[in-house]
Amino acid sequence: TLISGSTGVNKITDGTIVNADIGSSAAIATTKLGAGAVLQVKIGYLTGVTTSSNSYSDSGLSVSITPSSTSSKILADFGTMLYNNSTAELAGGFQLVRDSTSVFDTGNHYIYDQGKDSNQATTDGGENINYLDSPNTTSAVTYKIQVKSGTNGAAVKFLTKGHLTLMEIAGWVQ
Repeated sequence: TLISGSTGVNKITDGTIVNADIGSSAAIATTKLGAGAVLQVKIGYLTGVTTSSNSYSDSGLSVSITPSSTSSKILADFGTMLYNNSTAELAGGFQLVRDSTSVFDTGNHYIYDQGKDSNQATTDGGENINYLDSPNTTSAVTYKIQVKSGTNGAAVKFLTKGHLTLMEIAGWVQ
């Protein structure tokens, strides 16, 4: 049986459905997501990295996303734990990089030595970034996390609990 007419199955010859294939009176034809809607989500995980460098270097954590519109925003959410098992106060920092451009730099965060934390053998501290970026493109962009030591070459460990979540947020034109 052939279903025909202006919106019939015979109009979908290439196997994809586009707006022109849907009747204008169909409820789905007029449904649009407004500004602020989450359009897609991508996530990656940190496998753990130790650095002694006072300069930023790649952590190995990167996530790519392709915005559907130049007005879309990308909400980047990153969290990790920094680890200290020494008797000295250590510092570490990280930054969010879009392609090759730093878009957010945390600066140094201090992790107290074991003696300052109830005489425990190790201490750690949680660090987070929540950053709304405007890449202004419909090409693929890659966000990555770079890390550094902030304590004159002392080793700082960023634990495997790290994650980077990217969410494309429907934008608006002002």
